[in-house]
Amino acid sequence: MEMARCLLYEKKMPLKFWAEVVNTTSYLLNRMTTRVLGDKTPYEIWYGFKPNIDHFKVFGSPCYVLQPEVKRRKLDQKADMGILISYNTKSKAYKIYDLKSNKVIIARNVKVAKNGTWNWKLHQLKGQNRSIKLNWML
Repeated sequence: MEMARCLLYEKKMPLKFWAEVVNTTSYLLNRMTTRVLGDKTPYEIWYGFKPNIDHFKVFGSPCYVLQPEVKRRKLDQKADMGILISYNTKSKAYKIYDLKSNKVIIARNVKVAKNGTWNWKLHQLKGQNRSIKLNWML
């Protein structure tokens, strides 16, 4: 619960995301080494091989989700903005809070703005990294 509290308050996220934060915390802790297990991860003990952590992203960061061509018209935006709130346990995808629809969606094609933070009170992005290259947004 300490890790969940830290994640929640570091990104100044509303308490309505507490369940997703706890889910993310357990996902991360199961993939982190511990001395109790002989410097192995719980995932490694259970499945017999090391987990792949290449898909880890910064929790609570603003991100851009690619919209499939079948769901957009010719001149529509190619990506929508959201907030990364968790990982999907069934596939290598992310749970994203869609800022446009105010719903949680699951997406694979996600670009995360590592230096940006979403201001929940003003509903705007602050500290955005302008050097992010999003080739598929253009």
